Amino acid sequence: EYFQGERPAIILLVYYKCPIVCDVVMQKTVDTLQKVDYRAGSDYNLLVFSFDPTETISDARDARETLLKSYRKELPADRGFEFHAGEDAGARELAEALGFRYRKLADGNYSHPVAKFIVTPDGKISRYLYGFEQEAADTKLALMEASQGKLVRTVGERIMNYCYMFDANSGKYTLRAMRVMQLGGLATLAALTALVVALLLGERL
Repeated sequence: EYFQGERPAIILLVYYKCPIVCDVVMQKTVDTLQKVDYRAGSDYNLLVFSFDPTETISDARDARETLLKSYRKELPADRGFEFHAGEDAGARELAEALGFRYRKLADGNYSHPVAKFIVTPDGKISRYLYGFEQEAADTKLALMEASQGKLVRTVGERIMNYCYMFDANSGKYTLRAMRVMQLGGLATLAALTALVVALLLGERL
């Protein structure tokens, strides 16, 4: 239902009763999305899934309502900000598809990685973002990349999308000097062409 070729998605696998980690991941994600000039429900979907089979739809609803207080953008038709709970088999199938490993500890809590999954509109993983928090610019670039060009709307965004590439070593998008030089060369060529045309027209006049 979410992957019909319309919008990219950010997927989080969490459990809502997590004592520390998952609450921080969800809150930091929403805080970052608040700074990105795209809107959930129209430009992308935020999809949160619990992998704890004891959690309920009510737990998911409570988490959603809490985080919506930080996400102060209007949701079109109240969609795009989706929180889920379900059975163990479904959670494990989703986690396996995403490459997300978790295990229950003796104290009832879970051991799991801290990661966000950026997914294309047709349901393919485009990027893994690790850690509690990413810069708004990196999140925007990841969404532009996953959208397969659909979110690239302005000349500035097109240049940004072209000049920045993901660096797996740093876990961030970094400026690529070669691509900047290519754009600079094209801009110089365009300026010289315009100058020559202007001079020729001036001579004729």
